[in-house]
This record gives sequence, structure tokens and C-alpha cells, in this order.
Amino acid sequence: MVSTDGQALAGGTIGSGGGTSGVEALHDAGVEPGALVMYLLSDGLPLGWAVKLRDRFKTQEAMDRWKAEDWESFLKLGLKPELEAEKRLMDDERGSVRKSAKRLGPAGGMNLSDELERAEEKAWTGVHGWLWRGESGLTPLGFRVLESVPGVGGNAEVWRENKRSWKDNKLFLNWADPVGRELLAAGEAWLAHTLEEARRLAAALAGRSLLEAELQQLLAERLPGLAPAWRSAAQHAHLQGRVRLTSGVGGISRHARGGTGPRWRRARAGLRCRRCGSGVHRRTPCGSCGSRGCAYCEACLALGRSRSCALLLRGSAGAEPPAAPQAAGGSAVAPTASLLDRWGLSPAQRSAAGQALRFLAQPYEPLAQPAEASAELALVTPSKQPTASMARPYTSVFAKRAEQQTVPLAERTFDQKVLSEAAPPSSFPFALGGLRSASKSITGSSLSGHWAALKSLRWGQRSIATPLSGPRLAMQALHSAPEAAPRSAPFARLLRLLPLDRPANTRPPRFLLWAVTGAGKTEMIFPLLRFVLDKGGRVLVATPRRDVVLELAPRVAKAFPEVPLAVLYGGSEQRWEEARLFISTTHQLLRFYEAFDLVIIDELDAFPYHNDPMLEFAAEAACKKDGRFIFLSATPPPAMQREIRAGRLPHAKVPARFHGHPLPVPVRIAMDPVGACLRRRSLPRCLLRPLEESVRRGAQVFVFVTRIRQIEPFTALLRSCFPGLPLAGTSSQDRERSRKVLDFREGTIRLLVTTTILERGVTVPRSDVYILDADSGLFDEASLVQMAGRAGRSKDDPNGTVMFASREWTKSQRGALRQIRWMNKAALRGGFLKQKEVV
Repeated sequence: MVSTDGQALAGGTIGSGGGTSGVEALHDAGVEPGALVMYLLSDGLPLGWAVKLRDRFKTQEAMDRWKAEDWESFLKLGLKPELEAEKRLMDDERGSVRKSAKRLGPAGGMNLSDELERAEEKAWTGVHGWLWRGESGLTPLGFRVLESVPGVGGNAEVWRENKRSWKDNKLFLNWADPVGRELLAAGEAWLAHTLEEARRLAAALAGRSLLEAELQQLLAERLPGLAPAWRSAAQHAHLQGRVRLTSGVGGISRHARGGTGPRWRRARAGLRCRRCGSGVHRRTPCGSCGSRGCAYCEACLALGRSRSCALLLRGSAGAEPPAAPQAAGGSAVAPTASLLDRWGLSPAQRSAAGQALRFLAQPYEPLAQPAEASAELALVTPSKQPTASMARPYTSVFAKRAEQQTVPLAERTFDQKVLSEAAPPSSFPFALGGLRSASKSITGSSLSGHWAALKSLRWGQRSIATPLSGPRLAMQALHSAPEAAPRSAPFARLLRLLPLDRPANTRPPRFLLWAVTGAGKTEMIFPLLRFVLDKGGRVLVATPRRDVVLELAPRVAKAFPEVPLAVLYGGSEQRWEEARLFISTTHQLLRFYEAFDLVIIDELDAFPYHNDPMLEFAAEAACKKDGRFIFLSATPPPAMQREIRAGRLPHAKVPARFHGHPLPVPVRIAMDPVGACLRRRSLPRCLLRPLEESVRRGAQVFVFVTRIRQIEPFTALLRSCFPGLPLAGTSSQDRERSRKVLDFREGTIRLLVTTTILERGVTVPRSDVYILDADSGLFDEASLVQMAGRAGRSKDDPNGTVMFASREWTKSQRGALRQIRWMNKAALRGGFLKQKEVV
């Protein structure tokens, strides 16, 4: 099955043909010899429809005997739901035309209706027919397809003029004949050029998931010479198994999602965005594909429109894996105490980092998987040759490679082979043909896709057929359900959001570093980064907020000056740079797919990552199947804490800060809400007295409020109470927020009124914290703990002040106080505190 931007082809192969070095080189490039027929199903299908046919196609021996009517029946059966939905939309539009006809009169209405019916028939039937038929070779339609492609139309004339040289569907040429020499030289040059372009494109796409517009931006910056002809290179890399071509929005069944849960959950299969995993419910008329109901995703619209007809390209991060550095003894670097020594970690940090290192050092042991655990595996023919869908191209540095020593060479998938780019052969047969069982797929765009398809299938495709006959029996392949994968116990919510082609039992292992605020989580991950980087892996450190990314990047760059580093956020200039270490906001993960050996999610309980299924899906998809996940948090979500108590989530706790002093325990003061203070234009003495003490001792004062609209009037009220004190207010809507935070760190600003935008990721020495309206529903337990954690972070001032100002004493406040005291007691029991008494 071949789809090229809505153009769908199918056909049949005959036995093996030819054994020259040219044919062998093409076998390594994803093409196999021997071909009989090729049939063009349609050149007018929307891309999403063609992708559906390709992904659900299975080879049948009876297809060798099918006629054109059989293939048309196959097309209509495979796309029955889509055609019915389109017909309903057409009927609605026809009803509108009839209403217009009444206003235009009988003659005008008849013309409009006739034109609409003709347009409908042309749109969904399109050009279809035989392109290649046995001994007859190219059909008139095949000639027209070749001749219509700029730059390659002369190939049709080559076949026409040299038809007498054909034998068994192969054009035999030799160097003795001048014409043959010229054609052979051109063929060799084309082969070498195409292989090199496919290699470069696959390397640029390694580990990325990009829409067509994003790919063009990447090529314009990194490979400008490849931009004009990227479609041909993408199709060739797709056949090699190094690039996956699909549609932005597509259907997803319960089996591909990996769930076997209750019936109501299994019935929720429908259209989903393949980039962000969100359910798709909006359909609009589309000028690109002509469909009246083209589905598009609203969730990830900010990164570009993902539609049913939008081409999505995913590259294999394992296409060219980096060589792992070697230790003195010649073996790959293993975790040792030296990895912990160089970073100057405290005892609590060292203990947690050591546990995380042991987690990373564990050998990769994938769970047992059924023979057909995913829809992807259903595409593999009995010959064990990979289809156009990527056959396990991703391999992390943690994976065992023993399988290469046990699988016969002839049965290895593409990632187990070495692409042979040997010297051009002295002669090789030119052959044009198709598929016996339609075992390959490519996707592209424009009419040039026809010629790319013919080139890719020129030497045919070999497969072993199954004993089914007739189009209706063949449709069993389209609708047969593979065995569902077993459920995974931890993170049940993420299980429903698995990447569309990843079974549940291949999800990467997870580890949680539960560290109090100010414990030095950044320093604790340095040994983990070094361990993976020394093994030749790629690492991603993701955090929900841009401010934290900008603060974290220089610290990581200083710790790893020799490692290529890319910093990604909205508007980043390094968006398309290649690196081995990435610091990114979580939204940027939508552009990656199985790219990283280690994914570290910092502050997973923070907005916008927390409770956002799209970002959880993106993080899951960015990690390789045999990679590792490490979460960092001072306040893990309740669901994750339950997993810890149940023993299903490995973790390490860091209950003490790096300086060895306990966390400041909050003190409650009872006062009216901020709104009431603003109406009275005065502050109560219970708040002014501790504020005066903080100013007197020279502290930097955080004042947290619940509403952005309260910041400006409350700042003005504080100015009247503390004349001459440099103070300011900031929020997420403040364009000068970065400058104000920097001035606050440097002491130019002494008091800062803000919202939860600064509840985490900001370290200011000698800080006191005042949380107003602490009983508000906007401040949950995690937010209160994080805001309280801004105080006492400096070793020069470890005993900062934390105040909860509220009218009521809520469950969230009690929970935050309980958690802080519990961590202090755990640190004391563990011997991590310098003082012997804890409040």
C-alpha cells in the first residue's frame, strides 16, 4: 500500500529477481527486487484517509487476481465511515444549494446542483487505474504520471525507446553500449544522491515530531540545500525505516492505546491528535484536502495546526547513535562513587542521588509483549521484513543489544542492519513495477509523489502472501483487532494517554526525587546527567515555566561546558539546533518523539504541566521506549504519593536543605481579606508589626496575593505604610517581570508583591514570606508549601520568616504545616540537621 498525499497505490510482486550489487544496495535502501503489477487506487484522497488505509492494510495472496472493480470495492469498504460522514455533509450542502436554486430560478438551480454533483464525483473518485501490468509494462496512465513530473518525465521515454531490452520486467543495460553507459551513470548518480539526501534528512529529524511547516523551518536553518527536494528524501528515508510519515490527526483504537479496562473506556476510541494526544472534536471545510469535515486539534494550535490532512514526520533518534565514551578498562562508564564526589553534595543529597544512579544503572528488561501487541506490528508481513512504518528504530543507551546476536541477519529489522552505501555497481537492472502484496508505504505531497512512488517501487517488493481471497476477505485485515497489551499498574492516568503506537508494557521506568524546597535538586541531577552523557545518551531536563528554564540553563552550562546544550522555550533561537543536552519548557516536548534516553521533569506539580493531559502525553512520547523517567518535586501530587505508599513507584526523599538547617515553620496571623484592607485603605497591626521587623533586619520580603488586579493597589498601600522603602509589584502580565525579579535578587527592590507566578524556581537570599488570603481556594497545600519554601534558602540566613495571613484556618494550611513539620522530623531522624531541636 502506497500513499502519497492522498494518492494511494497497490499492486503485487513476483519472486526474487536479480542479485547484482546494485540491487543489494537498493535492498538496504528499503527496496526489494521483483515486481508484476501496480494499481493507483486514487490520487484525490485526503492524507488522513490514505494513512488509515495504509496503517490497516495486510497482504493477501488473492490480490494478485483482483480486477479494477475489486480494488475500488476495497477502497470503499476501507473508507466506509469517512465516505458516509462526507456524504452527510454533502447532503447538507446540497440542501443549501437547493434553497439558493429557488431564489435563482429553475435554470440556475439546476446548473448549480449538476455542478456540485460532478465536483463530488471527481473529488472522491479521482484518477485511478493500472500503472503497470506484467509484460505490457507501463500503461498509458503510468506514462502520463511519469511525464507529468518535472525533471523525470524523460524516464518514460527511456522505457519507450528501450522496450526491446526488457526481459522479465527488468531493463538490462551494460557499459559497452553508449546509451546504456549514460543511463547507468545517471542511475548511479541518482542512487548516491538520494541515499545521501535521505541520510541527511533522517539525521535532521532524529527524535523530532514535526508538521510540514515546522520541517521546512528546520531545513531552512540547518539544511537549506535540501529544502526544495525534501519530499523525495523523506519518502526514501521512510522506506528505510528512519522516518515515519503519518497524518496530524487520526483514529486510534483501544488496542493501540494499550488499555484493556472497562467497556466504557474502551469505547472512547476516536479521532486524536498524533502530536499532543488530545481528543479531536472540531471539523471544518478544508481547502487543502477538499474535505467538508477535516478534523483539526485545538489543544496544540499554538504550535501550528495539526489536521487530518497535515503531514506529520517523526524521525528515529536511533538512526545514528553516538558512540559511548569508554572507561580506562575499555568498557562503558559505570556508576561509581566518583560520580558523586565531584559535585560537593550534602549527605542527604548524596544519598538520594546515589539511589537515582542505581536506578539508572539497572539493566533494561522489557515486559513480555504479545506477538501483536500494537497496530504497528500487524503491518509486518510473515517474511519478517519491516513495512514502511518504522520497525523499532529507537534504542536507548540502557537497552540490551543481545538480540542482534540471536536474530538471523535476513530477519533483522532496519535498526539491526548497517546501511550499505557501497561503491556504485558496474551494471544493474532498471525495473518498473509494483507490489504483489502491497507491503510498503510512503507518504508525501504534490504530484511528484507519483514518480517518487514509482522510483521507490521500481525494483518491487518481496513478501510472503497469506491464503485469503476476495476483497471482502481482505477487509478482515483492515478491521481485525490485535491482542491488547496488559495494563501497567502505576500512573493509571498516563496509561490512557500513551502515544498512539506505544503499548502499555513498553513504557519507560520511573523514579521520583522527593526533595524539600531549597534542597538543591539541580545539583542532585548533575551526577545523573553525567552518567547518561558518558554512555553516549541524550538528556532532556523539562520544567513547566520559562523563568525556571532561563535560571537553570546557565547553571547546567557551567557544570557541563563540553556538552552541546540547547535551551528551548517560546521564541527560543535554538529551536532547531542539535544537541545532546536539552533544557526546555514542557510545551516544547510536543516537537520530540522518542528522542531521549533520560527525561527529567522538574516541578511536575506546577502549572501548566499539572493536570494537563497534553503535556503528560508529550513527556511520555519524548522518552525512548527503553529510556528512563525521573520526576523532581517538593510537593508530588496526591496520586503519586499513593503510588509511593503502595510500593509501585521507586523514589528517594531528601527531607533537609543543603545547609543542614530545618525548614522555616509557618506562623498564622488572623486578619481580614486583602479586599477589605483595600476598601479601608489601611493594614492591620498584626501584619504591619512582622513586616516592620523583616524590613528592620534587612530581609528581602515576598508578599503573595491571590489576584493580579490586587497587586497595583496593594503596592500603593504598602508605599504609604513604608515610605522610602524600594518596593514593586509584578505578575504574569507584567512585561518587566524579569527585570523586577533581577532587581529583587540584587536588593535594589526590598519588597515584592506578586502572585503564584513566583512560588517556585526563584531563589533570593535572606528572604521572608508573607502569604495573604492563605485560606483562599486558589492556594492549595502544594502552593502554600512552595511559597513558604522561598524563605530560609540561604546558608547565611537559614531561619527566615513565613506568615500565613487569613481569616480562617483551612485544610490546605493545616496540610502544608503538617508536611513541613514532617520533613523536619524526618531530616532530624536521618541525621541531616545541624541543630538538634525542631519546632
